[in-house]
Amino acid sequence: MSREARFRVILAVTFIVGLTALILMPSAVDWSRSFSQIHDKPYGASLVYELLQNDHANASETPRTVTTMDVPLADFSRFGIETQGQTWLVINAMYEPDEVEISRLLSEVDRGTNVFIAAHLGRQLADTLGVSVRGFQNQSIIYQYMTPPDTETLVNVEFPFLAEGAVDGPTVTLDLFTSYYFDLSRTEGVSVLASVDNQPIMVRMQLGNGYITLLSAPLLLTNYHIWNMDLEPATSAVMAHIQGETILWDEHFKVGRPMYSTPLQLLLDNDNLRPAYFVALFGLILFIAFKAKREQRAVPVHLPPQNTSKAYIRRISSLLYDHDKKRVILDKRIRYLAHQLELPDADVPQLEVERTSEKYNLPDGLLGEVLGSQGNQDRSDAEIFKLNKQIETIYSHLA
Repeated sequence: MSREARFRVILAVTFIVGLTALILMPSAVDWSRSFSQIHDKPYGASLVYELLQNDHANASETPRTVTTMDVPLADFSRFGIETQGQTWLVINAMYEPDEVEISRLLSEVDRGTNVFIAAHLGRQLADTLGVSVRGFQNQSIIYQYMTPPDTETLVNVEFPFLAEGAVDGPTVTLDLFTSYYFDLSRTEGVSVLASVDNQPIMVRMQLGNGYITLLSAPLLLTNYHIWNMDLEPATSAVMAHIQGETILWDEHFKVGRPMYSTPLQLLLDNDNLRPAYFVALFGLILFIAFKAKREQRAVPVHLPPQNTSKAYIRRISSLLYDHDKKRVILDKRIRYLAHQLELPDADVPQLEVERTSEKYNLPDGLLGEVLGSQGNQDRSDAEIFKLNKQIETIYSHLA
C-alpha cells in the first residue's frame, strides 16, 4: 500500500470515528424559553398543544379543533379568519400588543371571542383592562432561569374555581412560577381563578359577550411542568379554563419564534441539518485536497468522416416525391443508372446498349427500353411504376 493510500485510510477512519462520537455524544438540555408548539424542549409547549388536541370541548365528547395562527389578531379579518365563539390562546413570556392590536382584541371579545393570555402583560394592555402588575416580596422570577426550577420557594396556590360554575378547587403547594400578581382596580365581572397569599395570579374578566382570562404564570403551561406529576392538580386546574370547541393557538408572538435572515441560519439551527451541513463541508474539503489537483484532460474521440451524399440524395428525393414529382425522380434514376453503367446520359448507341446488356446478363431489350424512356413527360403512373420495377431488376443483376 502506498503512502498516499495509507494516509487516505487513516483519514477516513478518523472521520468515521469522529462522526460517530459526535452523533452519540449526549446533547445539553436546552432550557431556553420558546412556549412554541413545535418545540419539545422543557420550556416549549408541544405537550400542551397535544393535550388540547386530545381533549374534548364539553361533556358531550365533542372533538376539539386546535388551529395554529401565525398572524396577529389585528390581521385575522384580512385573512378571513373568524373568531366569534372561539378561544384565542396566547402563551408567552411577554405580551405587549400595540394600540391597534388592543382595540381589535377588545372588539373581538365584545363580539363573543374568548381570550386566554398566559404571559407578562404590557403596561398599555394592563391599563386598558384595569389591572396593575405587582411583584411579590422576596420572590425570584423563575422564568428568567435557564435551569430547572428545583430550588425556588414553595407557596400555596389556591384554585377556588376548577371550571365554569364549579367551586371548592384544590390548594396546591408548588414552586412559584411567577414573581408578580394582578392588582385589580375593578371587580365587576371579574372572577379570581387562582391566588397566592390572597393575591390573584389568574383572573377572568367578562367583556361584552366574551371574556379574557389572564394568567401570570406562563411556565405552568410548558412541557417541563406538564410532565411533573406533582403539579398535575395545578396544570389540570389551569387547563380546565381553556374552553371552547375551537382553539386558535397563537404562534406569532412567541419569544422563541425562529427568525432566519439567511438559509445558513436555518441549517445551523436545525439539529438534523447542522451535522449534515458539516459533513458536506468536510467532504468538500477532502475533495479539494485530493481530487482538485490538475489532471490530464480527456483525449477527444474523432469519428471518421461520413459520406452524406446518399443521405442528401435521399432527402432531395423525398422532397420531390412529396411534391408529386415522380417523373423527375424517375429521370434522375435513369441518368444515375447510365452513370453507373458508364454510358452517356442521352442518345446511347444501340451497340453500346447491347454490349452492356450482354456484359451484365440483362434480359433482351430491358436496358434499351429503360434508357429510351428518358425525358418522356407523358408517362402515366402505371408506366412509371413499370419502369421503376425494371430499374430494380437491372440493379439486381449488377449486384
